[in-house]
Amino acid sequence: MKTLHVFRCGVENLYGITEDATGGNLPTDLCGAIWMHMNSLSYDGHLPPWGLDVASQTRHGALLAGLSQNGFFISEGEALPADIMEPHKPTA
Repeated sequence: MKTLHVFRCGVENLYGITEDATGGNLPTDLCGAIWMHMNSLSYDGHLPPWGLDVASQTRHGALLAGLSQNGFFISEGEALPADIMEPHKPTA
């Protein structure tokens, strides 16, 4: 089981997904602001993460390829489920 971390680029509709908890490997040239940590999720490495409703195998393939080749995947918010884009709320 892997942990993926979701980051948002400032107030823009751009998200980065990476195994790096610091987001230090996300490209700074794509984000004119700071990558802000939004959420952490478990991922088994095979199925689309989080029950992601993948429109096609190409989208899932792009996610896996990005993580494998670059260590991150960049996407606009519309391509991701709303619940993973919400900031993580710690439990009391």
